[in-house]
Amino acid sequence: MNEPPHTSYPLGENPANEHSHEKNPQLPLGDGADYTPSSDGAPEPTAAIASPQRMPSAHASSEIPEEENASSDDIPPTAHSSAPEQDSTPLAEKQTAEHNEIFVTVPDDGDDDISVQAQEPFAHAKYGFAAVVSIYLMYQFAGGALHSLARNHSSAFDIVLQGLGQLLFMLVPAIIVMRYSPLKTQGLMRSSGEVTALQWGLGLLGIFGIQIFDAGFIVLQERLMPSFMMPVYQQLRSWSDMVEQFYRTSFAGTTPWEAVRALLIGAVVPAFAEEVLFRGLLQRSLEEVYPIRRAVIVTAMIFGILHFNPLSVVPLILIGAYLGFLAYYTQSLALPIVAHFLNNAIAIVALYAPSQGVEMSPYGISLGRGVLLAVFGTTLFVGAYLLIRRLTPQKQPTTTISPQKNSSEASTAVV
Repeated sequence: MNEPPHTSYPLGENPANEHSHEKNPQLPLGDGADYTPSSDGAPEPTAAIASPQRMPSAHASSEIPEEENASSDDIPPTAHSSAPEQDSTPLAEKQTAEHNEIFVTVPDDGDDDISVQAQEPFAHAKYGFAAVVSIYLMYQFAGGALHSLARNHSSAFDIVLQGLGQLLFMLVPAIIVMRYSPLKTQGLMRSSGEVTALQWGLGLLGIFGIQIFDAGFIVLQERLMPSFMMPVYQQLRSWSDMVEQFYRTSFAGTTPWEAVRALLIGAVVPAFAEEVLFRGLLQRSLEEVYPIRRAVIVTAMIFGILHFNPLSVVPLILIGAYLGFLAYYTQSLALPIVAHFLNNAIAIVALYAPSQGVEMSPYGISLGRGVLLAVFGTTLFVGAYLLIRRLTPQKQPTTTISPQKNSSEASTAVV
């Protein structure tokens, strides 16, 4: 019986090369099986060998060197790699899964808390409102307690306690609270700005304009009040007179020392405390959320209302808005503090003048003069504001922009 012919190969030649995929396209790639020729020339699969070294063929010489026997080196690596599996997941399900995928980070310390990568931005507006209202209410209650301690003492002791209350319960808490804002104390205090000589001159000139407007506004308010509103106006007038009498008793005097004391307690201390609280803490926080005009006007309205002087609320809001724009265009609290001091100093001089035989009450002015004072004062401070706005390069705060940022304004009473 004839044996089937056997094909012999030279030493070092890989038998698999003869039946490679190039010569036999019908052979699959990388299925893990060897193919040996049959008698009719068709390849027949044999058992796959898991070992990386090929076992020597029975028809090959047993004296083949070990380094030549490793025929897998002659086969490209792609021939041994399996084809990637085809993902049978529909395309719509893949896109939905990728769209709804939520990425979370798990802390390494073993805590059960899972924090989402996107953190909620800092609520600058809520922070500013809550801080200012809380500080001002604390000042009112604590100041009332200090005032009750001075009932049996002189008026000089009363005024000292009033200034001490503004320092301890308004200025100091405002500086402490600033540390917990992302803007920090330097950002809220606008410490990076510089005030030019032109800004100083125009800014202080506008304060005189507001005081002149205030005198004319009081006259217009008194003379043009409708008759059906007169009962309400008389009650508000009584309240305003009581507030003015309190300031007159506290700050009026006859000696130079009393005048210096009145300026120190009634002008210097409020200028620092209220500007840090309103133009610093509140307005600068609102500027991170609102447009500039809205932040300035909202701050000015709160500033005017919290002084609890109904007949003077319009001039108070006006001066608050003017100081707010000065703070924004100069990016500094220096000019608003000095302008605030000047406004209070003029009011204190008006309270101090009657004791020196000079009457400065606006209620005796005629209606025509009142109109002229209101128009002239308005022209003066509006012109100063427009010049500052036109001649001052608009500066951006030197802090990072919040994600909440939108793309896209006196009475003789002391304030």
